[in-house]
Amino acid sequence: FQPADVLKGSFSYGKGANFFRKFLTTVQFSISIILLITTIFVVRQMNMMRYSKLNEAGNQILSIRYGGFTGDASDAKYNTFKNILRTNPALGLVTLANHLPRLDYFGGIGYQFQFPEVSDENYDWNQLSGDFDFPSTFKMNIIAGRTFDPESVSDSSSVLINEAALKSLGITADEALNLAIKTPVFNPDSGALVYDHAIEGHVIGVVEDFPYKSMYNEIEPLIISPKPDNVDRIIHVGLTSKNMSENIAFIEKTWKEHFPEFGFDYWFVNDEFARMYENETQIAALTEKFSILAILITCVGLYGMASFTATQRTKEIGVRKALGANVSQIMGLLLKVFLKLLAVSSIIGVPLAYLIAKEWLSNFVYQTPLSPLVFMGAILLISGVTILTVSYETIKAASTNPVTALRYDS
Repeated sequence: FQPADVLKGSFSYGKGANFFRKFLTTVQFSISIILLITTIFVVRQMNMMRYSKLNEAGNQILSIRYGGFTGDASDAKYNTFKNILRTNPALGLVTLANHLPRLDYFGGIGYQFQFPEVSDENYDWNQLSGDFDFPSTFKMNIIAGRTFDPESVSDSSSVLINEAALKSLGITADEALNLAIKTPVFNPDSGALVYDHAIEGHVIGVVEDFPYKSMYNEIEPLIISPKPDNVDRIIHVGLTSKNMSENIAFIEKTWKEHFPEFGFDYWFVNDEFARMYENETQIAALTEKFSILAILITCVGLYGMASFTATQRTKEIGVRKALGANVSQIMGLLLKVFLKLLAVSSIIGVPLAYLIAKEWLSNFVYQTPLSPLVFMGAILLISGVTILTVSYETIKAASTNPVTALRYDS
């Protein structure tokens, strides 16, 4: 503006400045839409990863380190410890099993198996080992057959397999039941696995696939054995949500009575999932914060532009009211400006948000679906925020006395 024109009050706002204001508002809208949509998909993906089958009740499964102990920390000692814990009605099932979930640095759980009734092929699969209560403690879904029966001695040589194992064998769940399975033994003379004196058993059930590793990995064929591993040994105790601190104190007291020479090293299963997805959790938290910040900045910009637009069009509003326009019509006139900008922003922001979310989700083998409802919901939310933000100025402008508006000198 020229100083002389400003002092005379005779300056006006050019089309270029008006276009630039609308351009900036459109950019703000687009960024808000992109961040809001991507935030929703990040949170959905994180929830899917964190609350998978193993972590379904992860904040109520206490894990205690038992592996690596010698002497007094035997299977017999564990069973005594378990039986005492089971006398407490506030505690759920107790199992001795692998360290779960399987983080990359925990070491391999690969084994070799044969299914002589299917083929002579050797299958290099994974195996999770636990006592009879292992599947029930983690509430694994049995889709065929049954789980281990503590009253059945023969079940000590039986196994469960997952759906991925069925696909690898090329059989149905019903065909898998009672299928013979062989596990080779290590021959120290040859230094190789041999089937001459293989451990034999039968498949008694099929469990629904669950991610026992990170969701960056495909769920691989899995054998679940009712015999705890000799080294990788963690006691998992189910807790109720009530009186949790008292229950933990009871477990610790019992532990110290039976293993006074070993520290009570415990954590919750969901703590391990938090460690597994630490980077993703940080990304989710940052995305949420930036999304909220972007929406707040957009609200400030919208309010400023609404105030400015209402001031610019004061005389126009007065003329329209003098000619019979009502408050809702005036509000519609002013809101239409912002909704048009939002429509343009949606055309820009939605495809970009889709591409960003799709690219990020491509890192995972198992992904939350890119549901159209998320995109629609985000646009509706931004629309609602827009209407609420500019409502005050639009209502005030629409309610202005037409005589006052016509006398306004811009």
